[in-house]
Amino acid sequence: MIILLSIVLAFVTFAMCMAILLQEPKQAGLSGSFGMGGDQMLGAGSPNALSKFTGYLAVGFLVLCLSIGLLKKQDMGSSGIQLQDGDTRGVTTSVSDENTTPPGELSVPVDGGVDLPGTGDGTTGGTGEPTGG
Repeated sequence: MIILLSIVLAFVTFAMCMAILLQEPKQAGLSGSFGMGGDQMLGAGSPNALSKFTGYLAVGFLVLCLSIGLLKKQDMGSSGIQLQDGDTRGVTTSVSDENTTPPGELSVPVDGGVDLPGTGDGTTGGTGEPTGG
């Protein structure tokens, strides 16, 4: 549905650009609004068929843009980010596990009983530091 509306929007956009470019100028531009011809400044003349067609295209353009935007918002839910199953790019987590130790570091339980390298006596304190030696 969104693809179909996008294609229609492209055609409406092209048609509106052509309709705007084909219109005849009613004044001498910006200088005409300040000099002679001030009575036509707000478009006192009656609109021709091309002007009406341009207005209809502009309304259609606005309606299509709003409807595509609303449909896309409904498709994406409340968040603009949708991850596929197993896709973890850009996702960061801050999970701390007390039982994990970075590589190269010695893990010593708080209750002791593990030989530290170089001590050989099996004595560890509650903080992991040798108590005797």
